[in-house]
Amino acid sequence: MQKQQAYFLGFRVHHIILSLVFWLLGFAITFALYDSIGHTQPAATADKTLNLTGVSLFHSDNIFLFILVNNCIVALILSLGGFFTGGLLTLVFNIWNGVFFGLIFQVALRYIPGKLWVVFVYGPAELLAFALFSAFGLEGFAHVKHIMKSQPLQVQLSRAALLRLRLPFVLLILAAILEALTTKMR
Repeated sequence: MQKQQAYFLGFRVHHIILSLVFWLLGFAITFALYDSIGHTQPAATADKTLNLTGVSLFHSDNIFLFILVNNCIVALILSLGGFFTGGLLTLVFNIWNGVFFGLIFQVALRYIPGKLWVVFVYGPAELLAFALFSAFGLEGFAHVKHIMKSQPLQVQLSRAALLRLRLPFVLLILAAILEALTTKMR
C-alpha cells in the first residue's frame, strides 16, 4: 500500500518543507558565524553607514537583468542540477542560499536597519520560488532510491514536469522586479 502524497501547486509538500529546512539551516549558520566573529567592524563602516554605490551590483546598467540572471542560475542548479544528482545539489545550494541571504540580512540589520524592510518586499516571493524549484530538484531522489533497491534506473524529464516550473519562474521574475525596484530606492 502506497501512502498518499500531499501536493502544493503540483509539488510534493515534504520536498518544499525539506528545502525550507535546509535554507533555514544555512540562515541559522550565518547568525552563529556572525555572533562568533564578535561583531567586529572595519574602520570604514564604524559609523554604521554602508556605501551601497561601492557594491558592484549597483554599477550594473540593468539591475533587474543582473538579479534575474543570477537567480535563474540558482534556480537551474536547484531544480535540474538537483534532479540529476538525486537532490544533493538542491540541499547543498539551499544551505548556501540561506547563508547568502543571512549575510545580506545581517548587513542590512547592522548597517541599514531603517531600510531592512526591502528584504521583506522581495524575500518571500524569491524564497517561495526557490522552494518550488528545490521541490522539483528533490524529485531526483527517486533515482537514488531505485539504485539502492537495485531497480532499473529510468530518468525521465517530461514536458509536463518541466511545465510545473512556470509558476516558480514567474515568482522569480516578480521577486527580481521587486528587488530591483527596492535596490533603486535605497
